[in-house]
Amino acid sequence: MRLTDRLSVYLAYKSVSVYLFEKTCGIGNGYIGKQMKAKGAIGSDILERIAARYPDLNMNWLITGKGKMLQRPAAAAKNDGELYLMEEAPAYKIKNKLVGILQEQIRILETSLPGGKRKRTGK
Repeated sequence: MRLTDRLSVYLAYKSVSVYLFEKTCGIGNGYIGKQMKAKGAIGSDILERIAARYPDLNMNWLITGKGKMLQRPAAAAKNDGELYLMEEAPAYKIKNKLVGILQEQIRILETSLPGGKRKRTGK
């Protein structure tokens, strides 16, 4: 998964459009969208703006894919049980959303096969 893919996951989790994200970060209109479509890179100056505007986003995760998507909130660090629940719930939300998107893509591909939708065998 590329940095732009991880950024898409974060934006979906936050329910923030690319347009609003660009606007709040002071990034040129269309910059992030263009990088996502072209699988391009995002410059360090832009990453600094993102880090300043979205402090809950773990920049290490965004850049490398290692660790958790969200930074650990200082107040939640006192209660590990609650922290675990806070961090796991968004992961399930994102997973379920991605599963739904993939199922829709499968449905579209199946209907585009010659002869229409093919039935799957249960083997």
